[in-house]
Amino acid sequence: MFIFFIFWMAGMAGITLPYDGGRKKGHNWQIALAIFVPIYPIAWLIYDMYMQRKYMKED
Repeated sequence: MFIFFIFWMAGMAGITLPYDGGRKKGHNWQIALAIFVPIYPIAWLIYDMYMQRKYMKED
């Protein structure tokens, strides 16, 4: 449960923290979904890590 909580908090932080331009990374509906469906931020975190890995391989 502790590891699940850590990943949930990391996903919430990733969705809500802003980009360099000041815009939020996630939309308001994603933030609401992340609060009410705890598995969503974890799935989002895994997807975001995959997309970053894919982006880094292109360079």
